[in-house]
Amino acid sequence: TLVQYITAQSIQILETVVIAQPNASMAFTDLGGVAILTNRLAKELGNPPTLLTPSVGGELKDENQTNVAVVSPPPPPTYGQRVLLFSLVTCLTVVFHQEANPTNNGASANTESGSGTGSDQLRQPALTQAIITLLKHVPSYGGHLASLVATLLGDVLNHDPHVVRYVHEAGIAQAFFDMVQGKIS
Repeated sequence: TLVQYITAQSIQILETVVIAQPNASMAFTDLGGVAILTNRLAKELGNPPTLLTPSVGGELKDENQTNVAVVSPPPPPTYGQRVLLFSLVTCLTVVFHQEANPTNNGASANTESGSGTGSDQLRQPALTQAIITLLKHVPSYGGHLASLVATLLGDVLNHDPHVVRYVHEAGIAQAFFDMVQGKIS
């Protein structure tokens, strides 16, 4: 829809500002921009951003700690939705990459002030489920989006190797390996 295109364009402009202006990157992080993008990503994928949480072993639990199965592939996204998803994942990747490279800007200083790092954000249910959904349904969302997700994961894992355990426990690693092996829907 027109709103999706306008939103995608706005996110692309934001991405450019975050890259070019260290102060903008710090402000974006301080104002919770990553959480806003992550929740929108979850909404576009049809994942409730706060209801599902990963548990040990990668199963998803609802608010009552009952296992939730994600079985059927999602309907193919519209072109406008693809553009928006691409913009959201690209912007998140850029923000996490900027944070991992303190020579690029001052965004890494925010990790000490408690505003959250890429690994902290990856541990949030909305981003975890969005990444799993994108990796498990590559035919629906496209290879470009899957490669962006792999880049995002690479930046976060390289910046904070301690998140590797969570990536395995939450099922992100299994979703990635299934994608590589062609076990996707």
